[in-house]
Amino acid sequence: MTARPMPPRERTWWSRTAAAAAVAAGHHPRLLQLTSGLMLGLSMLALLLVLAPDLTRAPAADQPVNPPLPTPLPIDRRHPSFAEEFDQLRLQGQGGPWRTRFDYAGIAAYTLASNGEKQLYVDRDFRGTASSPLGLNPFNIAKGMLTITAAPVTDAQAGKMWGYRYASGLLTTRHSFAQRYGYFEIRARLTDRASLWPAFWLLPADGSWPPEIDVFEQLGRDPATITMSTVSNATTSGQKRPVHTHAVATLPTAASAFHTYGLLWTPEQIAFYLDDREISRMPTPADMHTPMYLLVNLAVGGPWAHDPAPDHPVNGTITVDYIRVYPLISEDNPINSCKHRQSEQS
Repeated sequence: MTARPMPPRERTWWSRTAAAAAVAAGHHPRLLQLTSGLMLGLSMLALLLVLAPDLTRAPAADQPVNPPLPTPLPIDRRHPSFAEEFDQLRLQGQGGPWRTRFDYAGIAAYTLASNGEKQLYVDRDFRGTASSPLGLNPFNIAKGMLTITAAPVTDAQAGKMWGYRYASGLLTTRHSFAQRYGYFEIRARLTDRASLWPAFWLLPADGSWPPEIDVFEQLGRDPATITMSTVSNATTSGQKRPVHTHAVATLPTAASAFHTYGLLWTPEQIAFYLDDREISRMPTPADMHTPMYLLVNLAVGGPWAHDPAPDHPVNGTITVDYIRVYPLISEDNPINSCKHRQSEQS
């Protein structure tokens, strides 16, 4: 996920990295952050060295030229395929689109331990190892907006949470909504609290990984920087391994004002948008042609976000105004709405 400038930076640059650490990361999504500082830093530095001398130069004769994207966007905003305005929080167990955990077994349903995260994703029914709910609820709806709060828990609650000392929120449309291609948009106010890590991202509905698309990621310790990324399973030297791309923009008011973060995904191109302005684009990778579902979350800690100091616990929020998805115009698009099919909640 990337940050957008205000106004958005006109530079557009992509890094493509086949990271050895990502190969070792195995099957969990968003593991580029495990070596985030080194990998992202090196890839950005390499791109700056290449692009900084002349950001407007024409491509070399042997370089492919991306075809221009349609203007305006090839969508009809009157007819979204998914629209969550957050007048209420409707979970799948209540006939709504959202679930509050990952589709993994055991503790992996509540956190990405491989990212080094320090929180469990909970809801008001979360029990951990207790026989009754622990009284935690990271979600609040007010004035048509969703607020997700990350906060420390009590010693007694941590004892029922496998030792995890933070609770936060995750929403996904796994098993209820997935779409191939289109425009995916969130309007949100992010955070400036150190160690917090909000994201809006997409994963394949068939449960595979890669691919992955991060519409945005932001770190509270660097709140003006937004990262927009992809992870694909490219073939290199005869071996398939994750390849990461990153687009980075600067948005000084990301934590103090609402902005829209968008993804245009077509069969040919992937483009990231901030406040309806294109930030960066790339050819659609070969493995990004299947329906993907939505995730929005607020993580705590890990090597990329940095862990909270034990004697200075952190808490903070993000607020989401809406999440909307639109199909492409004139696209025979397989949209898997699943009619908000119910699934068991923890």
